[in-house]
Amino acid sequence: MPFANVKKPKPNQNRAPKALALKRSFLGWAGEVVACIALMARGYLPLKWGYRGALGQSTEIDLIVRRGATLLLVEVKTRRRQRDLLTALGHHQIERQQKTLLHFQTKYPTQNVQLGVVYICPEWPFVQFRLNNA
Repeated sequence: MPFANVKKPKPNQNRAPKALALKRSFLGWAGEVVACIALMARGYLPLKWGYRGALGQSTEIDLIVRRGATLLLVEVKTRRRQRDLLTALGHHQIERQQKTLLHFQTKYPTQNVQLGVVYICPEWPFVQFRLNNA
């Protein structure tokens, strides 16, 4: 038999990672929805959801919202526990966001372009804003 030494996969062996990835993806999407609603309650108008930059740029912004002349680039971080929010935004992401901010400031010189982070967690406080004077 040519396939006698080939191990057959166990039932449901590969389903756990896919299910976990789907669960995380849904949690992130739900966090972005909550963040968008919370920003709308603060008077911001959503312009773009899930912005990706041109090829060659590692630009990704979860939400772009506007209030008056202020254009706010928002990164949404959703975690299950409050203590995990402290490490949600890494140094590399901060550098990438600052490059994106410079790109948008040159692209829209008449707008007041700012960065913001919205932290979402099912524990109290549910929504926390870090919006750089916006």
